[in-house]
Amino acid sequence: MKVSFFDTETTGLLAYHNRPDCDRVTQLFIVQFEYENGVFTELKRFNHLIKSPKKIPTHISKITRIYQKDIENEKPFSFYVPDILEFKDTKIWIGQNVYFDRNMLELEFIKSNNDINELFNDSIFCDTLTLRKVMKGQSSKEINLWEHYFPDRFLPNFHDASEDTLALVEIVKEAIKEGDISL
Repeated sequence: MKVSFFDTETTGLLAYHNRPDCDRVTQLFIVQFEYENGVFTELKRFNHLIKSPKKIPTHISKITRIYQKDIENEKPFSFYVPDILEFKDTKIWIGQNVYFDRNMLELEFIKSNNDINELFNDSIFCDTLTLRKVMKGQSSKEINLWEHYFPDRFLPNFHDASEDTLALVEIVKEAIKEGDISL
């Protein structure tokens, strides 16, 4: 079964395609695995900064460390749609706040005159925000999953789509190993 982990960085949190001031994707990272008998085998990756038609606000750049100058010479989202569609055989999409990222991708597909259903058709989404709330032996209060599974390891680059996604891959692998979740 093909499983893809993904994350976006954006110009903000407004993901309504019918609003002229909607925010846009500035980075997309996807990594796809074949998952069989408890083993993840990496198949492919997509990692690109994306030229946004909306300027990146300074307060967002301070969080993501992606500045306007970083994306000025990059390609727009529409250029990457064929590459992104190479992940359409994914059965399970996993992310941290996956529905926000899915909505941002849907917005970009609409803005580039493409159909998001071609990518996500018949897929299941797994949001690790839910995992944070239903961990075995934990209250409903959210916990930091990285600190829970890897208390002695520091992860310095949060809010980089590739770093966040690769950390999430490790978290999910560990959660499966400990029996906290199953795919």
